[in-house]
Amino acid sequence: MWSLLDTLGAAVIGGMVILLVISINLQMNSMSSELIENNIVQTNTSESIDILKYDFYKIGYKATGEKISIADSNQIKYAADIDDNGSVDTIFYYFSVQNVDSGATNNPNRFLYRQENGGSTMIYSMLSDFVLTYFDSLGSQLNYASLSTSLQRSRIRSIRVEMSHSSNYMINNQYQTTDWTGIIRPKNLR
Repeated sequence: MWSLLDTLGAAVIGGMVILLVISINLQMNSMSSELIENNIVQTNTSESIDILKYDFYKIGYKATGEKISIADSNQIKYAADIDDNGSVDTIFYYFSVQNVDSGATNNPNRFLYRQENGGSTMIYSMLSDFVLTYFDSLGSQLNYASLSTSLQRSRIRSIRVEMSHSSNYMINNQYQTTDWTGIIRPKNLR
Protein backbone atom coordinates (compact mmCIF):
# COMPACT_ATOMS: atom_id res chain seq x y z
CA MET A 1 0.00 0.00 0.00
CA TRP A 2 2.77 2.43 0.94
CA SER A 3 4.65 1.71 -2.29
CA LEU A 4 1.51 2.64 -4.28
CA LEU A 5 1.24 5.94 -2.39
CA ASP A 6 4.97 6.54 -2.86
CA THR A 7 4.61 5.91 -6.61
CA LEU A 8 1.59 8.23 -6.88
CA GLY A 9 3.34 10.93 -4.85
CA ALA A 10 6.45 10.66 -7.02
CA ALA A 11 4.32 10.88 -10.18
CA VAL A 12 2.53 14.01 -8.90
CA ILE A 13 5.78 15.67 -7.85
CA GLY A 14 7.44 14.62 -11.14
CA GLY A 15 4.50 16.06 -13.10
CA MET A 16 4.74 19.33 -11.19
CA VAL A 17 8.47 19.54 -11.88
CA ILE A 18 7.87 18.88 -15.60
CA LEU A 19 5.16 21.59 -15.71
CA LEU A 20 7.50 23.98 -13.91
CA VAL A 21 10.30 23.29 -16.42
CA ILE A 22 7.89 23.77 -19.36
CA SER A 23 6.59 27.03 -17.86
CA ILE A 24 10.13 28.37 -17.37
CA ASN A 25 11.04 27.34 -20.92
CA LEU A 26 8.02 29.18 -22.36
CA GLN A 27 8.83 32.30 -20.36
CA MET A 28 12.47 32.19 -21.50
CA ASN A 29 11.35 31.88 -25.15
CA SER A 30 8.98 34.82 -24.76
CA MET A 31 11.63 36.99 -23.10
CA SER A 32 14.17 35.98 -25.75
CA SER A 33 11.79 36.98 -28.56
CA GLU A 34 11.07 40.27 -26.83
CA LEU A 35 14.79 41.03 -26.43
CA ILE A 36 15.53 40.17 -30.07
CA GLU A 37 12.72 42.39 -31.39
CA ASN A 38 13.75 45.19 -29.02
CA ASN A 39 17.35 44.93 -30.22
CA ILE A 40 16.23 45.10 -33.86
CA VAL A 41 14.09 48.18 -33.17
CA GLN A 42 16.92 49.93 -31.30
CA THR A 43 19.42 49.15 -34.06
CA ASN A 44 17.04 50.48 -36.73
CA THR A 45 16.47 53.62 -34.67
CA SER A 46 20.18 54.21 -34.16
CA GLU A 47 20.96 53.81 -37.87
CA SER A 48 18.07 56.06 -38.90
CA ILE A 49 19.15 58.76 -36.46
CA ASP A 50 22.75 58.73 -37.70
CA ILE A 51 21.75 59.13 -41.36
CA LEU A 52 19.06 61.72 -40.64
CA LYS A 53 21.42 63.81 -38.49
CA TYR A 54 24.09 63.70 -41.21
CA ASP A 55 21.60 64.91 -43.84
CA PHE A 56 19.91 67.53 -41.66
CA TYR A 57 23.16 69.07 -40.39
CA LYS A 58 24.01 69.77 -44.04
CA ILE A 59 20.83 71.78 -44.71
CA GLY A 60 21.91 74.86 -46.66
CA TYR A 61 25.52 73.71 -47.12
CA LYS A 62 26.96 75.63 -50.10
CA ALA A 63 23.43 76.64 -51.11
CA THR A 64 22.64 80.17 -52.20
CA GLY A 65 19.15 81.59 -52.17
CA GLU A 66 16.32 79.61 -50.63
CA LYS A 67 17.72 76.85 -48.41
CA ILE A 68 14.43 75.29 -47.26
CA SER A 69 11.59 75.19 -49.79
CA ILE A 70 9.09 73.03 -47.86
CA ALA A 71 8.77 72.91 -44.06
CA ASP A 72 5.82 71.04 -42.57
CA SER A 73 5.14 68.70 -39.67
CA ASN A 74 5.97 65.56 -41.64
CA GLN A 75 7.96 66.78 -44.64
CA ILE A 76 10.94 68.96 -45.45
CA LYS A 77 12.62 69.88 -48.71
CA TYR A 78 15.94 71.67 -48.67
CA ALA A 79 19.04 72.50 -50.70
CA ALA A 80 22.51 71.29 -49.72
CA ASP A 81 25.67 69.92 -51.27
CA ILE A 82 25.19 66.55 -49.58
CA ASP A 83 28.10 64.75 -51.22
CA ASP A 84 30.41 67.82 -51.21
CA ASN A 85 31.03 67.64 -54.96
CA GLY A 86 30.36 71.33 -55.66
CA SER A 87 26.83 70.71 -56.93
CA VAL A 88 23.88 71.73 -54.74
CA ASP A 89 21.36 68.91 -54.29
CA THR A 90 17.68 69.07 -53.41
CA ILE A 91 16.69 66.63 -50.64
CA PHE A 92 13.05 65.87 -49.86
CA TYR A 93 11.96 63.85 -46.82
CA TYR A 94 8.30 63.02 -46.33
CA PHE A 95 6.31 60.68 -44.11
CA SER A 96 3.61 58.55 -45.74
CA VAL A 97 0.01 58.97 -44.70
CA GLN A 98 -0.97 55.30 -44.98
CA ASN A 99 0.15 52.41 -42.82
CA VAL A 100 2.44 49.83 -44.37
CA ASP A 101 0.53 46.82 -45.67
CA SER A 102 2.75 44.11 -44.25
CA GLY A 103 0.34 41.20 -44.68
CA ALA A 104 0.70 39.06 -41.59
CA THR A 105 1.03 41.89 -39.09
CA ASN A 106 -1.08 44.92 -38.22
CA ASN A 107 1.84 47.04 -37.05
CA PRO A 108 1.29 50.82 -37.03
CA ASN A 109 4.34 51.58 -39.18
CA ARG A 110 4.49 53.95 -42.13
CA PHE A 111 7.32 54.76 -44.52
CA LEU A 112 9.62 57.75 -44.30
CA TYR A 113 10.74 58.50 -47.86
CA ARG A 114 13.82 60.32 -49.12
CA GLN A 115 14.15 61.78 -52.59
CA GLU A 116 17.31 63.36 -53.97
CA ASN A 117 17.30 65.82 -56.88
CA GLY A 118 13.80 64.83 -57.96
CA GLY A 119 15.01 61.33 -58.81
CA SER A 120 13.59 58.06 -57.64
CA THR A 121 12.13 57.94 -54.15
CA MET A 122 13.84 55.70 -51.63
CA ILE A 123 12.26 54.24 -48.54
CA TYR A 124 14.44 55.72 -45.85
CA SER A 125 12.91 53.99 -42.84
CA MET A 126 9.78 52.39 -41.45
CA LEU A 127 8.45 54.41 -38.50
CA SER A 128 5.33 54.54 -36.40
CA ASP A 129 5.61 58.33 -35.96
CA PHE A 130 7.63 61.21 -37.42
CA VAL A 131 7.16 64.88 -36.53
CA LEU A 132 9.25 67.92 -37.42
CA THR A 133 9.03 71.17 -35.44
CA TYR A 134 10.86 74.33 -36.48
CA PHE A 135 12.37 77.08 -34.31
CA ASP A 136 13.78 80.55 -34.98
CA SER A 137 17.01 82.07 -33.63
CA LEU A 138 15.35 82.89 -30.28
CA GLY A 139 14.15 79.31 -29.83
CA SER A 140 10.52 80.23 -30.49
CA GLN A 141 8.47 77.62 -32.30
CA LEU A 142 7.41 78.63 -35.81
CA ASN A 143 3.81 78.01 -36.84
CA TYR A 144 3.43 75.56 -39.75
CA ALA A 145 0.94 77.85 -41.52
CA SER A 146 3.44 80.73 -41.46
CA LEU A 147 6.12 78.53 -43.06
CA SER A 148 4.34 78.64 -46.41
CA THR A 149 6.38 81.71 -47.42
CA SER A 150 10.06 81.79 -48.24
CA LEU A 151 10.63 84.72 -45.89
CA GLN A 152 9.25 82.79 -42.90
CA ARG A 153 11.19 79.62 -43.81
CA SER A 154 14.39 81.68 -43.85
CA ARG A 155 13.82 82.27 -40.10
CA ILE A 156 14.33 78.55 -39.34
CA ARG A 157 17.45 77.96 -37.25
CA SER A 158 16.79 74.60 -35.64
CA ILE A 159 14.58 71.57 -36.19
CA ARG A 160 13.21 69.21 -33.56
CA VAL A 161 12.84 65.69 -34.91
CA GLU A 162 10.60 63.21 -33.13
CA MET A 163 10.53 59.66 -34.42
CA SER A 164 9.22 56.36 -33.16
CA HIS A 165 10.20 52.95 -34.41
CA SER A 166 8.12 49.91 -33.57
CA SER A 167 8.66 46.22 -34.19
CA ASN A 168 6.98 44.40 -37.05
CA TYR A 169 5.48 41.76 -34.79
CA MET A 170 3.65 41.80 -31.49
CA ILE A 171 5.32 40.14 -28.54
CA ASN A 172 3.07 39.57 -25.52
CA ASN A 173 0.30 41.61 -27.19
CA GLN A 174 2.43 44.72 -27.71
CA TYR A 175 4.89 46.13 -30.21
CA GLN A 176 8.42 46.89 -29.08
CA THR A 177 8.96 50.63 -29.57
CA THR A 178 11.83 53.06 -29.36
CA ASP A 179 11.26 56.82 -29.36
CA TRP A 180 13.86 59.45 -30.16
CA THR A 181 13.65 63.23 -29.98
CA GLY A 182 16.50 65.50 -30.90
CA ILE A 183 17.09 69.09 -31.93
CA ILE A 184 19.30 69.64 -34.96
CA ARG A 185 20.88 73.04 -35.52
CA PRO A 186 22.30 73.14 -39.07
CA LYS A 187 25.30 75.47 -39.17
CA ASN A 188 24.37 76.83 -42.59
CA LEU A 189 21.03 78.27 -41.45
CA ARG A 190 22.65 81.05 -39.40
